[in-house]
Amino acid sequence: MNPSPARTPLGPRALVALGLAALTVGLVVEPSRAARGVLLATTVVVWAGLAGATATALYHVCGARWGDRLLRSAHALASLLPWGALGLAAVAVVAPSLYPWADGARSAADPHLSARSDWMSLPFVLGRGLALVAFWTWIAGVVVRRSAAALDGDASARRATVRPAAWFLVLLGPTFSLFAFDWLMSLETHWYSTLYALYHLSGVLSAAAAGLALLALAARRAGRAAFGEEEVHDLGKLVFATSFLWGYLWFCQWMLVWYANLPEETGYFVARHDGVFEPLTVTVVLLGFAIPFAALLSRAGKRSAARVRLVATVVVAARLLDLHLAIAPSAATAAGPLTWWDVPLALGALGAVTWGACRASSWPTTPPLPAVR
Repeated sequence: MNPSPARTPLGPRALVALGLAALTVGLVVEPSRAARGVLLATTVVVWAGLAGATATALYHVCGARWGDRLLRSAHALASLLPWGALGLAAVAVVAPSLYPWADGARSAADPHLSARSDWMSLPFVLGRGLALVAFWTWIAGVVVRRSAAALDGDASARRATVRPAAWFLVLLGPTFSLFAFDWLMSLETHWYSTLYALYHLSGVLSAAAAGLALLALAARRAGRAAFGEEEVHDLGKLVFATSFLWGYLWFCQWMLVWYANLPEETGYFVARHDGVFEPLTVTVVLLGFAIPFAALLSRAGKRSAARVRLVATVVVAARLLDLHLAIAPSAATAAGPLTWWDVPLALGALGAVTWGACRASSWPTTPPLPAVR
């Protein structure tokens, strides 16, 4: 039977309205303080789109078959990528309130910033960002279209998906690194980390597993997706493994800086581990690693749809807070751990992701099938 379009719940639409209202008022009343919320919302949308595209590409490159009845959720997330271009344009408008290199006077006074002023000029950075989003949108579109055809029963499409999926994964590393360096790490004036992009890429993988689990389980609960306990178990394993990977890389980056104890490296972590941001850092580690590890360590935990759904929700919250911690302490106009604009803009971005994924998601109304192992 033909796939049926998903009905968008009222909640995500209300969150989008809240986010748009906060964006409009914030840019008029306090653009310097609303700027970091704009960057957070944009990054959430781009990360969500990459999460869906990466999950789809990994699935086909690995030759997997177990998740055929779950993959439409990943397709839906990948459809969000084009909206990242609009977000980057909005970030460019408020860039002087975020990035030291975008402030002409500050850049000229700092030899480190002025030395790379040609590379880190706003038109060039925006052009690179838009080019990266356009490239991801194009290649992810190819992968998703062929993947969707494969799910509809076209055996040749399944084979044809492998090549563009492999190219996407090969090129994801350098392109994602460039994006992360340009739009996140450049918030810092002097600090840098060679592990930074890989750390955030592990966050994308964690978000991919959590988003896939939430969308698939929501469709199953609504009677629009047919899969059983084995697929729930696989979703639980994905959420567990990607959360563990994120926690491992978080510890690696922190431990190396702590052990070396070099002043030019410790400032980034001191700003997040001492003072007003410390509770948020502890919360991120608990939500992003400790709780998923404890809740999904057992086989029974991974096979419980309710527990997997709860842990996936916790992981999504951890990803939001983790991105907030990457941005807020480093913004040129720092304003404490939270402002009036951070929360509604973050919720608006989350609502946009949910709304866009629901609108793009479709599930064939078929009876349950035997699990494919």
